[in-house]
Formats: sequence, structure tokens, C-alpha cells
Amino acid sequence: MDNTLENIMKQYCDDFNQIIGDKTMSSYIVKNSIPIIWFGDLERYQASPVKIVTVGLNPSWHEFLEKDKTPLKNPRFKYIDLSSPDENNLNELYSTLNEYFYVNPFSFFKQYEKILQGIGASFYQAGYSNIALHADAYTPFATDPFFGKLSSDVQWQLKARGMALHQNLIKYLCPDVILISVAKDVFFEIHTDVTLEEVDVDPRTKGVYILKSSRAKNGHNQKIILGKNFKGTPFGGRPTNETIRILQRMLAGTVNTK
Repeated sequence: MDNTLENIMKQYCDDFNQIIGDKTMSSYIVKNSIPIIWFGDLERYQASPVKIVTVGLNPSWHEFLEKDKTPLKNPRFKYIDLSSPDENNLNELYSTLNEYFYVNPFSFFKQYEKILQGIGASFYQAGYSNIALHADAYTPFATDPFFGKLSSDVQWQLKARGMALHQNLIKYLCPDVILISVAKDVFFEIHTDVTLEEVDVDPRTKGVYILKSSRAKNGHNQKIILGKNFKGTPFGGRPTNETIRILQRMLAGTVNTK
């Protein structure tokens, strides 16, 4: 683990400790959870010819709890005491984040995995040279109730911290492609420095869209692709094979989509 990543992880842990140290705010954070800085194999991501990051808003409490709110019988993450972040427990955190897709990934990621495989990538499968990561832009902390059910004040407090951390993480990860599936107004809350080009809007279903932006940051060309989150399904609302064909056209020359 390099020093930059270690510092980023410490910042996430420090923020987590501040939140759970606040009696009011801690009541909204899933007990015995950890900050989910990223989901996926960072080492394989960094070795990928094309680096792809999928982006959501916040982790679900399903990452830690069964439907009846009891702890998962097959945990997705190892619990780690991060009250005093040091080399040992940060290495443990690093490992459990990297192992996520090899252990028991949440069903939410099935749609993203189908799309990734359609464009020559995967979160975890052998045989793909491009291994993607997932990260959440609003907060890395799993909340109960769901984030959308929290009061606007609590949401604001989590977002104010989480979005700054997310921007630092994305800067470090330096992805070639970002796939983000949120509402348009939320997109512009996260990406204040870009404009979007309309690529495909499905006339059969109002509001189902795939839009793109390209930008150069510090000499690095980056494609950002926005798709609608349709009833909890990323890039949903149309047949997945159609979505894949559109993305293949958009990424031709960037990713080997064959």
C-alpha cells in the first residue's frame, strides 16, 4: 500500500470515527459496519489496461444485515476495529475491501457485472484484463434506514463529508472510464465541472437515457457515462443487451469490447 492510498484510507477512517462518535449521527450507521472505501480488487484494477470505476451513491445496509436486520450469516466484509487506524488494521481493511467480489457480493452488482462483461471488463472474473472497481459518491457508510429515507439534514452532513472523500479517491484511482447511474440532478452535484452530451434516450420509456462527457484532467482523458438508475437497477429501463451495444459504440477505441 503506497503512502497516498494509506492517507486516503486514514481520512475515511477518521471521518467514520467522527460520525460514530456523534450520538445522533451514529444512530443512523449500521452497527459493527466499516467504511466501504471501494468495492473490488484494487491491485487487479491498477494492473488493468483500461481502468473502469462504477459509481453509486451509498452502500446499502444489506451489505451487513439480513432482511430481518440480523447480522449476515455469510458476511461480505470482515469487521475491523478502526478506532485507531494503524498499519495493521488498515492492511486488514485493504484486504477485506479487495476480496469483496470473491466472497458474497450483493445482488445489486449483477446488472453492473453484465454490462461490464459486455464491454470487456469484470469486477472479478478471470479471463478479463480489465477489472473494475465500484465506489460510492455520497457516503461510504451503510445507513439504516436507507439513505433516501434519512432527513435532509442527516443526508447533508454525510454528503458534505463523503463527496470530498470520494473526489480524492477518484483522483487517486484516475479511471479512464466512469460509469455512473443516478438522476441527472444528482450527477451534476457530483460532477460540477462537466457538461453532458445526449447519446441515446429511449423513446419507448420516458427518461431512460445514456449520456456522456469526456474531459481531460491533469493531462488524463476520461470518459464519464451516465445512465438512469431505474427502480434500483443501474443503467436500467431497457434490455441489457441494448445498453451494452450503446456502450460498446461509445467506448470503441477505448476498451476492447469484443
